[in-house]
Amino acid sequence: MSWALDPPVRVGPVAFAAIVETELHLKSDRSKLVGVGKKRPLLFLRAEGDTVTAIDINGHSYDADEIDLLYPDATSDLKARLSAAA
Repeated sequence: MSWALDPPVRVGPVAFAAIVETELHLKSDRSKLVGVGKKRPLLFLRAEGDTVTAIDINGHSYDADEIDLLYPDATSDLKARLSAAA
């Protein structure tokens, strides 16, 4: 499985982003290359101030340590993106 952090969206002082699973399948023959990709949400992140929390599609809540255990550096990446956009 490959995962990625989608770009955050701000709503007032709160930012939201999703960690998504990504898949890409490529097929080729002599004349063409065909690719099929898909992604599905794994976690929905909420950032306010220095606090990042998340909820998964089953309603389970996660704190920042749990998020980073499952998806290393996800919270620091989110914070860096938010700082760069400010």
